[in-house]
Amino acid sequence: MGSFQRTEFGSQAVGGQYYLTFLTGNIGKAGTGICDAGGAQQMAEFGAPIPAPLEKPKKVAPIPTAKLGEYVLAGKPNKINFWYTQTCGIVGQWPNANKVIEAVKSVPFFVVAESIMTPTATYADILLPATTVFEYDSVMAGTRNHYVQLIEKAVEPQGEAKPDYVIFGELAKRLGFGDRYIVPVEQMIKNVLKPSGITYEEIKKGPVCPVKGPWIPFKDGKFYTPTGKAHFFCEPWAAKGFLPVVTYRQVKESPVGNPELAKKYPLMAIQRKVIRNIHTSFQNNEWLDELFAKEPTVQMHTKDAQARGIKQGDKVVVYNDRGQHPTVAIVNDNILPGVLCLENGWWMGQNGFNSSSVLTNDTVEILGTGTSICSTLVDVKKA
Repeated sequence: MGSFQRTEFGSQAVGGQYYLTFLTGNIGKAGTGICDAGGAQQMAEFGAPIPAPLEKPKKVAPIPTAKLGEYVLAGKPNKINFWYTQTCGIVGQWPNANKVIEAVKSVPFFVVAESIMTPTATYADILLPATTVFEYDSVMAGTRNHYVQLIEKAVEPQGEAKPDYVIFGELAKRLGFGDRYIVPVEQMIKNVLKPSGITYEEIKKGPVCPVKGPWIPFKDGKFYTPTGKAHFFCEPWAAKGFLPVVTYRQVKESPVGNPELAKKYPLMAIQRKVIRNIHTSFQNNEWLDELFAKEPTVQMHTKDAQARGIKQGDKVVVYNDRGQHPTVAIVNDNILPGVLCLENGWWMGQNGFNSSSVLTNDTVEILGTGTSICSTLVDVKKA
């Protein structure tokens, strides 16, 4: 889980990690493992809060995350006339952020359900006030926690705010099928828990682990494959027409992959997570603002800085054909020459700055359809 996977061939990098794990026997035993995802949902089966419709809905062609802006603007695979977004900071977090903003502006009816005025919310035609996590009851049975627990409302919803599931219920009611969606939250929680065998009464008493005793994923090397073994030969890759074993693949947006573009933008930019926020969450927290700098930074090697007349603490602009990102230089030898490291999650317009995502590569990762934000060519100059 890191920058190395957010490239055009990130699946190869992840596959390389797993190869090392299998070859050295670091899986299926206590104290071993490779990925932090899994948790309660890997330990037990859970259901949906609301039963699925009896008739399967028609399939809708998806839009790859990385290409959100481009696809919406081009009307592919379908023209978007109505866009509803919740729990997501698409403006500023998604790749090629300026194009995403163009896409949002191009949609006739853009609705945002949000609890604070985020950059995404500023573009809403209608802004629906949603509750914070402290203002509704729910259940946590996710992929990053080994316990199932009740989320209990701490305070009543403020103003006219409603939980997302209440908003959906009210919309469904107006569209003529509210009976499917207007379900008491206690019943929704029970629907989620039912396949696991954990009861609502149990989690009311406290967090519950779905398994008894020590839990070891893939214990004794037993995997969820037809053979029960780890496969170095990846059949799903072969089915897509790709080489079915891990190999080195050169990403296109890089000095080696695109020498012509590198003449114009010779530096490779990656994004790093920072401790003041999770993606774009908490970025406007006043208490955190007292502890952390009120301006984004970019890390760069001394040689790259000297070649451009940049010193520690200088205000600089990182740029390419997609956009410009004003920031402050951190100059040292703790990063490779030819590489810049940008902060992830800065809000568009916050303290006069913008998101580093205005620069990022919107190529779709070949196998996993993820993003390629960490193979982005840029240059930097003094502001």
